[in-house]
Amino acid sequence: MTSVNAQIYTPNAIIQGTAPNNNVGIGTSTPNVKLSVFLPSGIGNVINWGNVGGGSYGGIGFDSNGSYLTNFSGNNALYVKGADGNIGIGTSTPNVKLSVFLPSGIGNVINWGNVGGGSYGGIGFDSNGSYLTNFSGNNALYVKGADGNIGIGTTNPTSKLTVAGNINSREIKVTVDAGADFVFENDYSLRSLDSVDKFIKENKHLPEIASADEMKKEGINLSEMNIKLLQKIEELTLYVIEQNKHMKELKSENQNFKSILERLSKIEEKLK
Repeated sequence: MTSVNAQIYTPNAIIQGTAPNNNVGIGTSTPNVKLSVFLPSGIGNVINWGNVGGGSYGGIGFDSNGSYLTNFSGNNALYVKGADGNIGIGTSTPNVKLSVFLPSGIGNVINWGNVGGGSYGGIGFDSNGSYLTNFSGNNALYVKGADGNIGIGTTNPTSKLTVAGNINSREIKVTVDAGADFVFENDYSLRSLDSVDKFIKENKHLPEIASADEMKKEGINLSEMNIKLLQKIEELTLYVIEQNKHMKELKSENQNFKSILERLSKIEEKLK
């Protein structure tokens, strides 16, 4: 096969068939890559494609800010901003490395899944925030726009992290403002065991610990509850220390009684 050079002249440009470097140029006689396409002037689409009827088409072009892939409605489906290389899908003014916009309304902006369509995931937004959704349509991860709260399994997170379900973890670190060492201060008023006994009989729970009904209704603050439980353990330690002192005193008294009994026994023997 013999290769030949060919040029096709049009009223406003040329097609350079085979340049010395085997590159092809449309609108230029000096193509520097395998296919170079140039407009005679200005900006706009450089390549269009579509059907014969003209009802649908697409194109590749550029404007003063960057390059784009457009659809038949004239919207820029994919836009690459020249100044910073940012990519826009659905927008011609991407301000980060990848900006994705819906034409209007709310919903998923990115979907992924398998060819059969049985399973998929997506990223989108609604009037209140952004979400990561699963194929069943449930929002697996939700970020509330107003306050930045994050919800897992819920679209209405009421705290910085709200989880509607169980959490499995090897370790959880809770930052607290204070511990319960105030129990060991000299001015701490430790309840008597009789007072604790009376409170339990009347209320069916420990002093300063929420009742079971209150826990069911309000939930449990782990940080506060751990401090309260530590407080009760430290109080229990004080009770044990106090009881140990009493036991030592009783042991000493018993030893004295034993010594007295032994002396009385000796006196009794002498009196016989």
